[in-house]
Amino acid sequence: MVVSITAAGRRRLVTAPQPPTVQLIAALRRLAPRERRGLVRHLSALLGAMGLADEPATMLFEEQGAARRRARA
Repeated sequence: MVVSITAAGRRRLVTAPQPPTVQLIAALRRLAPRERRGLVRHLSALLGAMGLADEPATMLFEEQGAARRRARA
């Protein structure tokens, strides 16, 4: 099966917002190095407060448990 976008769909993509992950990466790149370091420090503190500091990082929308399986592989 081949799926392709229609001409109308291509026109809509021109004005469609970027996916959230693309927006996130772009925003992180715009931060000054000092701001990024502060963000890392504060996010680390947040994970610690949530009891998640030792949990493996997952991809957005990854199924639960997939990161653990990857970490063991």
